[in-house]
Amino acid sequence: MRKRRMWFWTLTSILLLGSGLTALALLLKHEPNFYRRALVAPGQDRKDMATACMGRFFKLVNHWTDGKGEWEVTLSEAQLNSFFAEEFVRWGDADNLRRQGISEPRIVIEENRLRLAFRYGRDFWSTVISYDLKLWLAPRDANVICVEIQGRHAGAIPLAAQALLNEISETASRKGVEVTWYRHEGNPVALIRFQADRTRPTAQLRRLDVRPGMITLGGVSLEPVRSES
Repeated sequence: MRKRRMWFWTLTSILLLGSGLTALALLLKHEPNFYRRALVAPGQDRKDMATACMGRFFKLVNHWTDGKGEWEVTLSEAQLNSFFAEEFVRWGDADNLRRQGISEPRIVIEENRLRLAFRYGRDFWSTVISYDLKLWLAPRDANVICVEIQGRHAGAIPLAAQALLNEISETASRKGVEVTWYRHEGNPVALIRFQADRTRPTAQLRRLDVRPGMITLGGVSLEPVRSES
């Protein structure tokens, strides 16, 4: 009788453990609906939108570094996802991310919020990491964008953000962008400061609009400081 009872509880424990692991695997393999919807079908339209997105990136950089007067650049959700699929994979940063197991980034733009997701891992062992991000311009600091992480998941499982925070800070630092962190109502908020190493920036951000399907950046280019002879 004792042996039967022992086998019964052993078998029950194995079944419970197996059920728990199966449930965990299903939660990790869950793909958010927005991630599937954000995929742009391959074809000429996607290539054209990726090219248009690159052109807007270059336009933004030119305004920022060597522009004159006021400017505005709008990027659509479809253009950004086409860029991720067609052009981003050719960049050096994409190779660095792939070595860390990160691939297939996609984005959805909602009212005052971005939903960013990417695949982490390889083949069967991969999952989709997703983040809900709220963006706004800092009201008192020039050229500072605030990014609040409102939600983060691995599949359908809530995820701690600390590993991502460290990676963002290190990557931004290598690009000459200063990132500092604070917490707002329990959520981490990144303060992303552009041209922090300059006493006089080349441009000033004055507008950041995040609306369904598009994001707009606007600002004014500043006259360079002339050296006195």
